[in-house]
Amino acid sequence: MNNGQGNRNLRQNMNLVYIIGTYPGLTITPGNVDDLAGRIRNLYQSPKRLAELAQGSRKFNERYNWTKIGAEYVALVEHLNHRSRA
Repeated sequence: MNNGQGNRNLRQNMNLVYIIGTYPGLTITPGNVDDLAGRIRNLYQSPKRLAELAQGSRKFNERYNWTKIGAEYVALVEHLNHRSRA
């Protein structure tokens, strides 16, 4: 059950850009060019970490893409519409 903690954390951290969930991601302070450059440099120096992020990105995109989510939403609406007519 969602107790609003996720939304509260998002509001408290609006100055950070990050990926939520079990997928690996980076935190980068918007507008901070030095922070961004440092993250890029770290990834360049750590191919293993870069590969982990790439794999996490692929998994995230497989699970959360508009084509799939849109189809699931349409199926749900159709299911609910069918149930209400029965």
